[in-house]
Amino acid sequence: MAQGKEVGEDFLRSGTKLLHLIVRLGASADEVWADLSSPTGFDYVPGLQVRWTSPEPFGVGSTRSVSIGGVAKVDERYFLWDNAARRKAFYVERFNLPGLRALAEDYHVTADGSGSVFTWKIVVEPKPHFKLLGVLARPVLGAAFKRVFVKRFGAPAR
Repeated sequence: MAQGKEVGEDFLRSGTKLLHLIVRLGASADEVWADLSSPTGFDYVPGLQVRWTSPEPFGVGSTRSVSIGGVAKVDERYFLWDNAARRKAFYVERFNLPGLRALAEDYHVTADGSGSVFTWKIVVEPKPHFKLLGVLARPVLGAAFKRVFVKRFGAPAR
């Protein structure tokens, strides 16, 4: 696997946004955060296999390995983890994705009445040939993951 570029919180603002998803959910912010922060969080996402490679409790410095569809493989390291703010972010240390130099993800859950809002950003530093693929993938990724999260946590009450 190729070595990823170590990045921090500034990269979340300066990198190329592959995905910026904002989803209103029926479950409370605490319920969503507990699920996203658990050892089994994301088990319900088809094709995604997550294996934590560091012990609980999870926080800054925690690591995990992820397989996506059995094809893409990444090793992640968390550089931000704030339980009080319900926010965490990681960068990819190693990956087998040839079109990227760096990738980071940022999860943030906020309260919204009796439900919550989940904001998810995927930020990349693509190699030149990957830029167009990123633009084409953005709407497909956004729609697919929005359906997954609403199915898991419910739609907000109207």
